Amino acid sequence: MKKYKFNNMEDFIKEFPFQIEKGIDLKPINLKDYGKFDGIVLCGMGGSGISGEVLKMFSKIPFFVFKDYRVPEEYIKENFLYIFVSYSGNTEETIECFENLKDNKILIVTSGGKLKEIAEEKNIPLILLPEGYPPRCAFGWIFSSIYSYLEEYLKFNKKDLKETAKFLNKKVSEYLKENSKAFDISAKIYKRIFFLYTSYEYFPSILRWKTQINENGKSFCHIDLIPEMNHNEIVGLFHPEDILDSGYVIFIKGPDMHKRNLIRIEETAKLIEDTFVKIDFIEPEGKNYLERIFDLIVLGDCISYFLARFYKEDPFEIKRIDILKERMKER
Repeated sequence: MKKYKFNNMEDFIKEFPFQIEKGIDLKPINLKDYGKFDGIVLCGMGGSGISGEVLKMFSKIPFFVFKDYRVPEEYIKENFLYIFVSYSGNTEETIECFENLKDNKILIVTSGGKLKEIAEEKNIPLILLPEGYPPRCAFGWIFSSIYSYLEEYLKFNKKDLKETAKFLNKKVSEYLKENSKAFDISAKIYKRIFFLYTSYEYFPSILRWKTQINENGKSFCHIDLIPEMNHNEIVGLFHPEDILDSGYVIFIKGPDMHKRNLIRIEETAKLIEDTFVKIDFIEPEGKNYLERIFDLIVLGDCISYFLARFYKEDPFEIKRIDILKERMKER
């Protein structure tokens, strides 16, 4: 295992609320007055990019997230801010995105590597993240530090973020218990094919569930959106029967969703209940949208941790990703 701050994934999950609260204090180096922005583009892969998926849900101005080697031409504009996030600082897709946009208004977020060197050499605003984390475990630092830079463009304030951190402290302690909702869901997912559905409002949360279940639990997770899946996937949930009939489905619904989508979830569940072994519904907790979206995220993190234990997998190990990175360097 690489040298990380903690030896256990559980400790990283416990630290997440602390990161949300303290990441606000990570101020950019080489700060520049760019003036006002008309839009924001965030480039970042995997655990480094999830912050953008959440932040865009709260943006007062156009906010786009790209996970590839380049930003499409139509999104390159003079008065946009471009945020390049790579925890390692060496993510090849993010670096190439930067090379194509290096003359624009830029913020770099990293813990080191090539992006840190570029930022220091060219005096580009740089948020320097703490070292010693798998990228997916630095999510809180990344999210809150970018929030601090974009505060005036977002629909929540510092007080909201601090209250959310306190709320999450309680939820993480609750979910990591072996009689918790997270443990129960993990037990149901174990050795089953897992389907997860919700609407756009909670998409960042289910995306985080998928990636954490993939990386920590070494397990498959399929996600899709209501109402889109009602126009295609719902008809495809017949075959292969021997796989689907052992499947487990969760629908996430909550007060932030369109009322018609809440009805769609109810009716969709009725239509597919004969296909799957089990269908459950989850509603996020929290007094506002910010708390609810993060409640789902920490629940998913804890589920992925328990899945790793059930499968006796090392949640830190990402061997296939590491092998692919090495092979890409050779090509």
